[in-house]
Amino acid sequence: MTAFLLRTAFGLLYAGLWLSTLWMGSGFYVVFVLGLSILVIKEFMSLHSIRAWWKAVLVGACTYGLFQAKIPQIIWAFGAVLTQIYFAYHMLTQKKWHTNTLQTMAMACTHIGVPMLLLLPAGSEGTVMNLDLITGILLLVWTTDSVAFVFGSWLGKRPLYTLVSPNKTIEGAIAAICFAPIMGFGIAQYSQVLSSNSWLIVGLLIAVLSIIGDLTQSHIKRMANVKDSGKLMPGHGGLYDRTDSLIFVIPFLYIIIYYTT
Repeated sequence: MTAFLLRTAFGLLYAGLWLSTLWMGSGFYVVFVLGLSILVIKEFMSLHSIRAWWKAVLVGACTYGLFQAKIPQIIWAFGAVLTQIYFAYHMLTQKKWHTNTLQTMAMACTHIGVPMLLLLPAGSEGTVMNLDLITGILLLVWTTDSVAFVFGSWLGKRPLYTLVSPNKTIEGAIAAICFAPIMGFGIAQYSQVLSSNSWLIVGLLIAVLSIIGDLTQSHIKRMANVKDSGKLMPGHGGLYDRTDSLIFVIPFLYIIIYYTT
């Protein structure tokens, strides 16, 4: 029970920081997202034995610099999707990969930096994000993670993918996939940025992609022979553990919304 309460407390703190900075104003939010990106990038690169802080800061700064160029964000979204597919393919096939420092830094840029910065409501030409949409996406991702964890811990008996993560269960995944569209419909009652049917579909997509993203990150940690990516989120592990679903979901969702709205 103590571990569950600790996880809940830090989860609420994490969510509160996201939403408060988002709604306080663009300046606060940009600083928060960029700072969080660098911390997550640092944990990802540490899994690949790259522990120098300046390299994580460099990746974050370069990614942010790219977003200030006159290049539509949809281009960066496609690059991020290719990276996520690459990682997911290796998770499904149980293949390992070997990269040098520059390759790992490039992967950190498109795997983490780009998805995080796609969540900025303002940027280069072609952005599709706004406050309502970002809030809804965050709530749906957190709902998926929470429902999968709670129902998996409570009712879970059958492992979802033992080779990657024996603790994730089929029951937890099914509960998340069923509940996320309902949550999406609920969000639609307060947000006019998408129709009710669209929010239902977005909820389903987020649930499925979040589960794949979670398994993908578990595969990356397994290759590094670690249980958690860090210790900054007691009850959760590291910030990379907490954001794995979000960074996987965002580029796919960004492209879908870009071409359908």
